[in-house]
Amino acid sequence: MTVIVIQHVPHEPPGTIADALTAAGTSLQFVKPFAGDRIPPEPGGARGLVVMGGPMGVYEADRHPFLRDELRLLEATLRADLPVLGVCLGSQLLATALGAPVRPSGRQEIGWHRVRLTAEAQRDLLWAGTTRDFVAFHWHGDIFDLPRGAVGLGSSDLTEHQAFRYGRAWGLLFHMEITRAIVQG
Repeated sequence: MTVIVIQHVPHEPPGTIADALTAAGTSLQFVKPFAGDRIPPEPGGARGLVVMGGPMGVYEADRHPFLRDELRLLEATLRADLPVLGVCLGSQLLATALGAPVRPSGRQEIGWHRVRLTAEAQRDLLWAGTTRDFVAFHWHGDIFDLPRGAVGLGSSDLTEHQAFRYGRAWGLLFHMEITRAIVQG
């Protein structure tokens, strides 16, 4: 089984996400727009999609045209009912694909901050059995509204929507992929 992983910048790799997927026997097909890779229009034979973070905003498609292509790929993957995981910018792109507005929050949430999971998260495929709150790495200034039909799964002191699920798609504004090697970069 292959999963497409979109990595926007060299210093934001999929870290623990890649570790978990490869440990489960999943092959990763990296697409790196920063290296000139083209975003596929559809998932093709891939069985899922992971969209990582990056310093650009979803509303900056004029400066980063590949963001439009990513939105089309996200929409096609959602239509195909394949699993999606969006991290930071990836969660903002997922929210946009689902019709929710994304905007600057007017402040930065950077560093290690507590995430509190909702009661719904305790019944979620991805989060069931985990602790109700934990400290995660954050590096964002943009926020989004909860997409219509989505289930809110987590929040922080500064950001109401840190995690959500829509069908088989999850958006995480925080960075669960962080490893010691990524931090030491």
